[in-house]
Amino acid sequence: MNEYPKHLAVLNAAAEKGDWGKPLPAGVHRGIAQFMGYDSYSTATAEVSVSPQGKLKPDLNSKTCFVRASA
Repeated sequence: MNEYPKHLAVLNAAAEKGDWGKPLPAGVHRGIAQFMGYDSYSTATAEVSVSPQGKLKPDLNSKTCFVRASA
């Protein structure tokens, strides 16, 4: 990612604000996504809960989004 500093900057910002790396309780999972388009860079994190039966619970626990517009 060192070759793509703008991608890395939005990923790092979202990871920091989204508590990436913080231990999660059982049944809670976190994901991250990055997108570049329309001359902008964006990243989102999401934290969701899954029941013991493997069903996704309907509400997000948390979400964090970052956009760097007009690259």
